Amino acid sequence: AAERSEYFPVYFIASQPGNEAEVADGHGYGYDFASDATRRAALEAARDSGERRSTAAFPLPQESGAGLGVLTFVPIYDRQELLASPKARQGTLSGFIAGFFRIHALVDDALRGSSPETASLTLLDRSAPAAESSLYRWPAAPNGAATLAAHDAEYRIEQAIDIPGRDWRVQLASTPQFEASHSPRVAWWILAGGLLLASLLAFTL
Repeated sequence: AAERSEYFPVYFIASQPGNEAEVADGHGYGYDFASDATRRAALEAARDSGERRSTAAFPLPQESGAGLGVLTFVPIYDRQELLASPKARQGTLSGFIAGFFRIHALVDDALRGSSPETASLTLLDRSAPAAESSLYRWPAAPNGAATLAAHDAEYRIEQAIDIPGRDWRVQLASTPQFEASHSPRVAWWILAGGLLLASLLAFTL
């Protein structure tokens, strides 16, 4: 790693279903989170605020397709009393708890059992540059295409998701099949229920 005043290497990785082999092999130990500018920005924001902060989404080289992931950092301090300023927090920082999340897995779990004939879902990060703001689209288009065919939906609804340090939005748009089989009043209630389901993402992060 480049010479800096601070380093944040990984000292411990909790074993979870699916990562047992990596933990056993020591994969990831010693990696310096601060060596990456995106992750360092989230670390510093968490340290100075005393609150959770998430990174911007980043590509997952080991995933097929256009998989994206995020990291959420929780700061840990040597003293438990109230730290009233960023300077006080910087001076007593002990380390971080880091959580790694695959965005497609979070969305798929939240929407499990939902029908793609009802609505399409787009997950956006408004705090990212426009070219990088699209995080996930559901359902996936056939043949690996990035988006479904354009459709001028009659019903669209958008809601902010409370992701620490980021401005995430979830958008739902009705499908032609849905519009043909539901009255406007029923349609809005169903889409609103879909947003409530999608907002469960915030409780995960």
